[in-house]
Amino acid sequence: MKKQTELETVNYQDNFVSNEKSYYENATMQFFATGIACHALCLLEYAGLLKILLKTQKFNGDLIRKYKNPALLKAALVSLKGAKILDFKNNYYFLTTLGKHVAKKVSFITMPLVGYGKLFYKQFNLFDDPN
Repeated sequence: MKKQTELETVNYQDNFVSNEKSYYENATMQFFATGIACHALCLLEYAGLLKILLKTQKFNGDLIRKYKNPALLKAALVSLKGAKILDFKNNYYFLTTLGKHVAKKVSFITMPLVGYGKLFYKQFNLFDDPN
């Protein structure tokens, strides 16, 4: 009977380690996805689509065909849909409740990612050659 209890404890510990590993794997992927979604939101704002969403609440998915690089915008839209910032129904994109809150504070995202973009880029050059 004692051996069975020890086995049950080991199995419980194995499950705990497995669940903890799964948690950190999911959290890591969520961290990466958040960065990608922030960049995608900057692109939408730059393209003027975020302004359209805030003003009219939605836009037709065919609108992106009018841009020079619709595939790039489509990738951004997919990222934002995955981040639950946008939803897509009946060929229309619209902001989710979370998306509306985030869109109203878009400057908190664009300031570091767009405003300091050149500085971020230069950091690598400065690291290699501080003079």
